[in-house]
Amino acid sequence: MLSIAEGLSLLKQLHSLVIPHHPLLEECFVRDIESEIEQPFFDSLRASYDGFNAWFLKCAKENRKCYILKVDNKITALLIYHKEKSSSHNLPNISDDSIKMCTLRS
Repeated sequence: MLSIAEGLSLLKQLHSLVIPHHPLLEECFVRDIESEIEQPFFDSLRASYDGFNAWFLKCAKENRKCYILKVDNKITALLIYHKEKSSSHNLPNISDDSIKMCTLRS
């Protein structure tokens, strides 16, 4: 038998979305790197996705998060992700919230 506090702790462990941390990657908000959008790193994204800059700025306004890898103070890898509620993603056989990878570039 569990106490109320132990039961709550167990429920939080079983039903919490945990995003792991990586020692080389920096987790931040897209708005934190908004000023770096003109870096050459983003050129291929702009070339392959018409409207990329507008979408990127929308992500910044929505407070989306991302992981970045910087080398010599320049972005060399980017993963923009979005936490989606189960009512929004409509993924078959998945009734929990999910993480949508929106952009991945290295």
